[in-house]
Amino acid sequence: MIASLAGTAEAQPSIRFPDHTTIVVDGVRYEGFDLEGFRQLLLIDADLLYATRFIVLLQEEIATLVEEGDLLREVIAESQLQIETLQAERDRLRAKWEEENRLRLDCENSPDFLSWAGWGLAGAFSVATLVLGLVVGFAL
Repeated sequence: MIASLAGTAEAQPSIRFPDHTTIVVDGVRYEGFDLEGFRQLLLIDADLLYATRFIVLLQEEIATLVEEGDLLREVIAESQLQIETLQAERDRLRAKWEEENRLRLDCENSPDFLSWAGWGLAGAFSVATLVLGLVVGFAL
């Protein structure tokens, strides 16, 4: 955009061009200026030099910003990929947790005969041990 503006500015005649006298010698055009006009030409030249340096700096800044924009797009794409991976992992872990939780609740809430039989056997062995201890204790 700046390059197109610079090209447009070059194509336009300058309204700041000082008063001068045009002389044509052997088909070559010469512009004649008085001292005030020459001073104005020097100011125009200084402005032009500043503007061209400024345009070069702006173009370098634009190139840097374009490069940073490309890098930012790459980082965003990589971050999006990581987000999708983490969301898939979260969904997998949540499904696994829900399955484990369901199995645990089923196990806790199911009336299992073997668990009652195990507790019954443990109770019977403890009663037998107590009776055996009492018999041996009285026999001595």
